[in-house]
Amino acid sequence: DMMLAAQYANTNGPAPAADHYEAALAKQPQFSPLIKSYAEFLLAQREPERLLEIIAPLEKDRKFLFDYHALRGKALHVQGNNVQAVRTLLEANKLYDSDTSVLNALGAALANTGEKAEARNVLEASLRLNPEQADVKKLLENLEKGRKP
Repeated sequence: DMMLAAQYANTNGPAPAADHYEAALAKQPQFSPLIKSYAEFLLAQREPERLLEIIAPLEKDRKFLFDYHALRGKALHVQGNNVQAVRTLLEANKLYDSDTSVLNALGAALANTGEKAEARNVLEASLRLNPEQADVKKLLENLEKGRKP
């Protein structure tokens, strides 16, 4: 079911993929690779509530602790819970400080909490890792102009 879900996510659309992920999760609710894959799918579908419901087992699996904090933090950010997102994304960043998707979500969440200088530092660090991020450059531009991210 996990393999089918991933294939559906890439070809046939989100509804069949979600059904297959749910079926696989019902059979293996503690299987970390499945939980990570489904959580990534849910984040892409902008379904943070379901992501937060399923992700808890990753916190207990040391190999997936970074993924737990990164995915949870991004979901909290999508929900608009920026203060908690910042705390969680900082935990992910402590475990691995070179993930641009974590840095970008952290920078946006910091900007949303009013921590503009810190947001700028984080987003500039992300651009040093990968300068080819037009969306991050735009976010920095908006910060400089005093606009909302």
